[in-house]
Amino acid sequence: MPLTLRARFVIANVAFCALSVGGSAVLCHTWVGMALERHHDDQLHESAERVMESLAGKPLDRATVADTIRSSGVESNLTTVLVWSVNRELIYESPTIQGSAPPFSRNDALVQATTVGVSERRFLTLTLRDRELVRFVSVPIRAGEGHVQVGIVLGDVNDWLHSVELWSVVLIPLFLALTSLAAWIVADRVLRPAER
Repeated sequence: MPLTLRARFVIANVAFCALSVGGSAVLCHTWVGMALERHHDDQLHESAERVMESLAGKPLDRATVADTIRSSGVESNLTTVLVWSVNRELIYESPTIQGSAPPFSRNDALVQATTVGVSERRFLTLTLRDRELVRFVSVPIRAGEGHVQVGIVLGDVNDWLHSVELWSVVLIPLFLALTSLAAWIVADRVLRPAER
């Protein structure tokens, strides 16, 4: 049975709306995720710079580094600080993560980030303890003497993106149903004189 002109109009309208709304939802999700990560990246870089400034001219031994970082005020419940030697040995880790399983000193991505070139900083996002996302910046200390890594829990980013996904799953089908109904009504009124 061939489709009527009204049915073809409604199908074309629904297809156009589905593509535009679905594409917009994907772009919105991507843009929001990148904007929130960029916001955290700026915070992380500032915190790493504060740690680096406080370590300037001091020996990189455990006691000195621990005292210096504690006095810098960078650490909080949401921020994690790691300091690595040039030999990839963990000199310092925040008290909030000490004893975590698996230990941060064995996390391949964090250890690998300490091998980046002397002048490069590197951002990475890892899933750690209890599937919680942590965003890290790894910055070399004084021309290759080691690396400072500062991390922040991205709990709010994940929650926000999950909300966007949930609302998209609910609102997009509802929007498509309403536009289909509207298209059917408009097509009925516009095409009624042509059918007579």
